[in-house]
Amino acid sequence: MSVSLLPSIIPEFLIQGVPASGGLLYTYAAGTTTKLATYTDSTGSTPQTNPIVLNARGEPQNTLGNSVGLWLTNSTAYKFVLSPSTDTDPPTNAIWTIDNITAGQLTGTSYTASGTNAIALTPTNNTPTPIAYANYNTYVFAAPATSTGPVTIQVGSLGYLNAYINGVQATTGQIQSGEVVIAVYNSALNSGAGGFALYLSINSQPLVYGADTGSANAYVVNPTFVLSSLTTGQVVVFLAANANTTASTVNVSGLGAKSIVTPQGAALYSGQIASNQACVCVYNGTSWQLVNPYNTTVQNLYAADTGAANAYVVSPVPALASLAAGSLIYFKASNASTGSSTINVSGLGVKNLTRSDISSLQINDIVANGEYQAVYDGTQWQLLNPTPNVLAPKLYAAFTVSGGVLTTTFKSTNISSISRSGTGAYNISITSGVLPDANYVVTHVQEGSNTVFVGVTNKTSTGFSFACTQPGPSAADVIGLEFVVTR
Repeated sequence: MSVSLLPSIIPEFLIQGVPASGGLLYTYAAGTTTKLATYTDSTGSTPQTNPIVLNARGEPQNTLGNSVGLWLTNSTAYKFVLSPSTDTDPPTNAIWTIDNITAGQLTGTSYTASGTNAIALTPTNNTPTPIAYANYNTYVFAAPATSTGPVTIQVGSLGYLNAYINGVQATTGQIQSGEVVIAVYNSALNSGAGGFALYLSINSQPLVYGADTGSANAYVVNPTFVLSSLTTGQVVVFLAANANTTASTVNVSGLGAKSIVTPQGAALYSGQIASNQACVCVYNGTSWQLVNPYNTTVQNLYAADTGAANAYVVSPVPALASLAAGSLIYFKASNASTGSSTINVSGLGVKNLTRSDISSLQINDIVANGEYQAVYDGTQWQLLNPTPNVLAPKLYAAFTVSGGVLTTTFKSTNISSISRSGTGAYNISITSGVLPDANYVVTHVQEGSNTVFVGVTNKTSTGFSFACTQPGPSAADVIGLEFVVTR
């Protein structure tokens, strides 16, 4: 029997790019479900099993398990059906079907191709010249050039038809020069006008890469794979010629300069692109998001204050993008506070700067050249570390008891009286201006080395009272108390 070898010496069949190990290859007479034999060698005397069980490399095999070629009867058209190893006979879950195959038809050099976007295929190597397009006829060729626009294909002189990748007409850059292309005719494509479904040997969305030809902060990339438009999810890789020093842009394929942002969406700050760095960027519909910023060290939002007393201005680098509860800043004050204060961070607006209890700052809560930390609570900035301010750290009083009434003379002339009655624990009230304002408190009262009260009650701007833990003194006692007062 006269037979000829199909495609290559030993053809390999794939499922999703992986050798179809154990796959079933059914061979039928073209256009039918009538099985048609293929053969293991050029003698045409040993037919293959039908279906052919492919080995671990996805190749036909003989009874010894050795890979062999696939020989077809000359001048006879076949239909091939590839199915998974679990399929039935006849197949009900085919992976693909290719009809009207003749010996030599699938050989990679069966057709020579010319043209860039309008690709003309000319049969060679004894491949018959087709007289009409037929469903699932398959054509293999090496692309003569990289496509620069919508792609059409013509076989022989049968007329140009649109070529599709995943149902969309192939266009700029989707076919690369030299890559092997399998084109399968399908009369249902192009709304029934017919066309070719393309299966490419390399990714139909190749890596868009180019060397930057711009300047620091204004990068320019003109990759070989020319983008015709910017689409969300597009990935671009470029080799930066310069490090960035501030917010930056990139212009890809001349489609316009777009901002480069961090994975968090913020503008770049100095050093996030290094010279000669391969930058990976993803277009998010508005800007290019830099996937691999060079400097990933957490930046403290710190700056020296450039404002005035009680009106602080802080402009850290990198800048704070927006005010959000929990935002932290650090600053060095240029002036001391003298009362209620505000702060403006990164030009985001003047906000009150308060103590952590939301009360206004007081004199010297901030001192010149002091280092401070503040947190934004959603409304104002709270100063976390006001400078401690001690007023009259120790006010002394010595008093005696006479006739059940406690009398005293203080070393501070601002304190007028302390009174008690009875012989139990005593109450002390200070009723004049020991405290300059309501923000000052007595932290504790000492008798010698013993603390003699816990907690201040009834505090006002003119005085306070508290209960001592010791019994009242006898009439003859003279007691010295030390009042420690802070703000």
